[in-house]
Amino acid sequence: MYQYAPELNELNVPTMVFIGEYDQYQRIRPIMAGIDVLKNRGVDAELIVYPGVGRGFDFRPVHVRTFADDLATKDADQRTAAFVRQHLK
Repeated sequence: MYQYAPELNELNVPTMVFIGEYDQYQRIRPIMAGIDVLKNRGVDAELIVYPGVGRGFDFRPVHVRTFADDLATKDADQRTAAFVRQHLK
């Protein structure tokens, strides 16, 4: 079984996590386990994995950005705005 951060046991706020498929520092399985823990406790939690992008896709310098980085950034911005609007009602 993959471990997640035990601090999640105390988290009760809506949570949205974005990660690039090729993130070289974060492992996806512990993140998925943590999202499942939150969901099982009734917390609105969502994980979005962007294919073809790595860590920091939303703030890479122009000379190393890819089209996939740009698409992921735009989508993450839109999802974040919708998520915040939904939970501030």
